[in-house]
Amino acid sequence: MYWTLTALSISIITAAVLVWRCIVHPLFLSPLATVPAASPIARFTTLWINWQRLRGNEFPSVEAAFAKYGPYVLLSPREIAVNDIDAVHCVWGTGSADFDKPPVYHYWATQGRIRGVHNRAFIASSSHIREIMRNLMVNRVIPVLERTSESPKCAVNVVPLAQSIILDCTTAFAFGVPLALDLITNEASRNEWLKQFLVAFPNDQSLFWLRDHPKLTKYLCVLDLPLVSAKRASARREFEAWALCKVDSAEEALKRQDQGQLFEAGHLPVLYDAVRQDLAKPFANAGKSFEMTEAQRRELASECFDHIGKLQTANGTISQS
Repeated sequence: MYWTLTALSISIITAAVLVWRCIVHPLFLSPLATVPAASPIARFTTLWINWQRLRGNEFPSVEAAFAKYGPYVLLSPREIAVNDIDAVHCVWGTGSADFDKPPVYHYWATQGRIRGVHNRAFIASSSHIREIMRNLMVNRVIPVLERTSESPKCAVNVVPLAQSIILDCTTAFAFGVPLALDLITNEASRNEWLKQFLVAFPNDQSLFWLRDHPKLTKYLCVLDLPLVSAKRASARREFEAWALCKVDSAEEALKRQDQGQLFEAGHLPVLYDAVRQDLAKPFANAGKSFEMTEAQRRELASECFDHIGKLQTANGTISQS
C-alpha cells in the first residue's frame, strides 16, 4: 500500500510539473506569452519550426507568419523571429537595452584576430595584397578572357569564373600565392573542388541535421544509423586534410622568415599569420617561445578554411539570388 501511494504521488507530481512546464508556463507565464505564435503548436514545442526547416520551407513559412501576425512571431517556445528594424538594432546591440548575445560573439569582442588584416588601411597599403591582386588579374584572369575572346563562341560562364576568382583570392590571402588554389586557369580542378564542396557542405536535408541536431546526428552515426551520407563525411575529411596540409606549409614558410628569409610580395600567408600571432600572444607576453599544439594546429586550419568556405557560400547565395 505504501509503495502504491508513493508511486501515485510521484506520478501526480510529475504530471503536474509537466503540465506547468509544457502548457501553463509557455501559455501564460513566459515572457514570450504575448508574442503571436506562427503555429498553434509553436508555443509548446519546436516540432513546427523543425519540420519547416527539414522541408526547406522555413523562409516562406516565417514570411507568411509576418504577413498574418505582424513583425514579431514566435517560432518555438524559446525562439522568435523579428521583422522590425528597431528590434534588429536592439538584438544586435545598437540600443541600450540590447539582448545578451550567445558566447560565439565573445570571439570577436575579446580576440578580433583578423580585424587588422581586414582593415581598409591595411588592404590599401599592403604590398602583399597588391601583389595577390596583380597576380590574380595579370597571370590568371586576363589570359582566360583573352583565350575566350579568341574562341569561336567568344563567351564564358561567369558564375564558375567568379567563384574561381574568389577562391583563388581568398586562399592566396590565407596562405600566400605559392600555396593558393589555381582554379581560374585549371577548369578540371575547379569543377572537382566545387563538386566536392557541395558534397561536404550540402544545402539539402542533411544540412538541417548537422546544423540543428549535431549531437543526435553524431550519436546515430555511432549506432550505425547515419542521417547524412558517408560521402559527405569522406568529402569533409578531404577538405580538413587539405587545410591541415596548407597550415603545415604556411608554418614552414613563417619559420624560414624567422631564420632571416624574407617573404616576396604576395607570398606572406596574411590570414594565417594574423591568427597565429593571436595564438602566440600569451606566450610572447610571458617571455616564452610559441610551440604549436595539435589542437592549435587544427584551430588554425579550421579558422582559415572557414574564411575560405564562407566566402564561397556567400558567392553562391548571391548568384542564386
